[in-house]
Amino acid sequence: MKVTSLKATLRVGDHISYRCGTPDDETLPVQPWWDGPYSGSVVGVNAYTVDVREDGWWGRAPLYRVFFGHIIASPRGCES
Repeated sequence: MKVTSLKATLRVGDHISYRCGTPDDETLPVQPWWDGPYSGSVVGVNAYTVDVREDGWWGRAPLYRVFFGHIIASPRGCES
Protein backbone atom coordinates (compact mmCIF):
# COMPACT_ATOMS: atom_id res chain seq x y z
CA MET A 1 0.00 0.00 0.00
CA LYS A 2 1.21 3.49 -0.76
CA VAL A 3 1.36 5.94 2.12
CA THR A 4 -0.33 8.57 -0.02
CA SER A 5 -3.43 6.41 -0.44
CA LEU A 6 -3.82 6.00 3.32
CA LYS A 7 -3.21 9.70 3.92
CA ALA A 8 -5.83 10.59 1.33
CA THR A 9 -8.51 8.43 2.99
CA LEU A 10 -8.00 9.38 6.64
CA ARG A 11 -10.11 12.24 7.96
CA VAL A 12 -10.29 14.15 11.21
CA GLY A 13 -12.70 12.29 13.47
CA ASP A 14 -11.93 8.82 12.08
CA HIS A 15 -11.40 6.15 14.72
CA ILE A 16 -8.30 4.02 14.11
CA SER A 17 -6.43 1.14 15.75
CA TYR A 18 -2.64 1.33 15.80
CA ARG A 19 0.43 -0.52 17.07
CA CYS A 20 2.37 2.25 18.84
CA GLY A 21 2.56 6.00 19.23
CA THR A 22 4.84 8.82 20.37
CA PRO A 23 3.44 11.50 22.69
CA ASP A 24 3.42 15.14 21.63
CA ASP A 25 4.42 16.01 25.21
CA GLU A 26 7.92 14.64 25.89
CA THR A 27 7.14 14.19 29.60
CA LEU A 28 4.59 11.47 28.82
CA PRO A 29 5.47 7.82 28.15
CA VAL A 30 5.47 6.35 24.66
CA GLN A 31 2.89 3.75 23.67
CA PRO A 32 5.09 0.68 23.00
CA TRP A 33 3.99 -1.95 20.49
CA TRP A 34 4.04 -4.73 23.10
CA ASP A 35 1.31 -3.01 25.14
CA GLY A 36 -0.92 -2.34 22.11
CA PRO A 37 -2.95 -2.28 20.07
CA TYR A 38 -4.24 1.18 20.87
CA SER A 39 -7.16 3.11 19.46
CA GLY A 40 -8.21 6.71 19.17
CA SER A 41 -9.66 9.43 17.00
CA VAL A 42 -7.68 11.19 14.30
CA VAL A 43 -7.31 14.89 15.10
CA GLY A 44 -4.78 15.75 12.39
CA VAL A 45 -3.09 14.30 9.31
CA ASN A 46 0.51 15.22 8.47
CA ALA A 47 3.01 14.13 5.81
CA TYR A 48 4.01 10.82 7.47
CA THR A 49 1.95 10.68 10.66
CA VAL A 50 -1.51 11.18 12.10
CA ASP A 51 -2.25 12.90 15.39
CA VAL A 52 -4.48 10.78 17.60
CA ARG A 53 -6.33 11.33 20.89
CA GLU A 54 -8.08 8.56 22.76
CA ASP A 55 -11.10 10.77 23.45
CA GLY A 56 -11.34 12.80 20.23
CA TRP A 57 -10.59 16.35 19.13
CA TRP A 58 -11.97 18.22 22.13
CA GLY A 59 -10.82 15.62 24.65
CA ARG A 60 -8.23 16.01 27.34
CA ALA A 61 -6.34 12.80 26.62
CA PRO A 62 -2.71 13.18 25.51
CA LEU A 63 -1.96 13.71 21.83
CA TYR A 64 0.04 10.94 20.16
CA ARG A 65 1.74 10.86 16.77
CA VAL A 66 1.32 7.62 14.83
CA PHE A 67 3.21 6.72 11.64
CA PHE A 68 0.99 5.49 8.80
CA GLY A 69 2.79 2.14 8.85
CA HIS A 70 1.70 1.57 12.45
CA ILE A 71 -2.02 1.87 11.68
CA ILE A 72 -3.70 -1.53 11.97
CA ALA A 73 -7.24 -0.58 10.92
CA SER A 74 -9.11 2.48 9.76
CA PRO A 75 -12.79 3.07 8.89
CA ARG A 76 -12.44 2.89 5.11
CA GLY A 77 -10.54 -0.41 4.98
CA CYS A 78 -7.02 0.97 4.73
CA GLU A 79 -5.31 -1.59 6.89
CA SER A 80 -1.53 -1.78 6.72
